[in-house]
Amino acid sequence: RQRGTALADRSKTSLRQFVINEIDKSCAADGRTGTVYCEDVAIVEEGTNSNGLSYYKLNMTEVRKEADNNWQAEERDKGPAYAVEVFNETNGDSLVLFFIPWNEGVAYEALDDILPQIIATLEVK
Repeated sequence: RQRGTALADRSKTSLRQFVINEIDKSCAADGRTGTVYCEDVAIVEEGTNSNGLSYYKLNMTEVRKEADNNWQAEERDKGPAYAVEVFNETNGDSLVLFFIPWNEGVAYEALDDILPQIIATLEVK
């Protein structure tokens, strides 16, 4: 599971595009026996939570190619991941908090129910 923050310079790109770019980069990995990347990164929901914070919910398609499989592409749906703008300066910079629960298993499946609740009530003081 990944989570973290990133500073968006909105004078160079929109917040929406920044979020898409960061999620796309977090999905990529290369090695001598395989490669993983995401396609079709898309915001499937955006809004403002009860405390006025802008959020985005994203889904994507993961593409995995491995030497053991003759480099044939295998695709699967991946997501959701979330991004919340927790700070916005007047100069256009934003601090964005990312929730990227991409591992598999029962504990991560529980996050599908918990994360929307966290996003809906997240507050910055």
